[in-house]
Amino acid sequence: MGNLYRFAPNGGFFPMNDKGWVAELEELERNGNNYGFTTEVRYWFQFQGGETLTFEGDDDLFVFVNGQLALPIGSKHGATARTVVLNTDDTATCAACADTSRPVDLTVGNVYEIAIFHAERQADASNFKLDLTGFVGAKSECSPVCGDGTQTPDEKCDNGDANSNTEYGGCTETCTRGPRCGDAVLQVGNEQCDDGTNLTTYSTTGMAGCAPGCTLSAYCGDAKVDGLFGEQCDDGVNAGGYNGCASNCTLGPRCGDGQVQNGEEQCDDGNLVTGDGCSSMCENEAPK
Repeated sequence: MGNLYRFAPNGGFFPMNDKGWVAELEELERNGNNYGFTTEVRYWFQFQGGETLTFEGDDDLFVFVNGQLALPIGSKHGATARTVVLNTDDTATCAACADTSRPVDLTVGNVYEIAIFHAERQADASNFKLDLTGFVGAKSECSPVCGDGTQTPDEKCDNGDANSNTEYGGCTETCTRGPRCGDAVLQVGNEQCDDGTNLTTYSTTGMAGCAPGCTLSAYCGDAKVDGLFGEQCDDGVNAGGYNGCASNCTLGPRCGDGQVQNGEEQCDDGNLVTGDGCSSMCENEAPK
């Protein structure tokens, strides 16, 4: 309501019923409720002067503003109400407190934290009512700021002052990813290729694909023997023929393959040795 925030549960304050150690069967509820709990509340606010906190409840309560004790209500007691007001003269006042004024160091316009610590210590009642008046201003709305160097969920990247629309692998001035490997655009001078996925490590199409890192993949016909991919040869032409390399980068007919190639060989027994009737040049040898 207006600039008032109120927390006032009906029927008592029992946030830990059937939870915590009770749920772990290490503690029993008392009088049908779990009284073994503490509460901590933290809130940030912009100080304007006149902010008012009212607490009505039982047992320990300590309120700190900017790390300074502003309201102490200690020991076991029944439901007790206290109101503390933050003033522009660096004081926090509480008319019903033993110390009606406590020093605090607050500057109008600055943002501070209010921290509330509460402990429930009795098993006959649990009361907790909190009013914050003047602490709640206009609702804030978080929005990304491209160029602040912090990437938010709405940004793909943010390199701060280094954002550039042209830097390769960088971040643009609208906090989207700049030219890069994987954008399906060939960046001359930085990439050999870019098909958008760049997952081809070996191509069987007779021409290079695009490999990770936007480099050209190995392929049959690149004049490099890629034994890792099963190539036996690769002369770049792979026209086949005797002693040549076939189009699939396997060795063609040759002396030593155990098959006599008419017009090219007189014999072929595998030719691992000379002197067995067929020389290593696949020529017949005179018997000894």
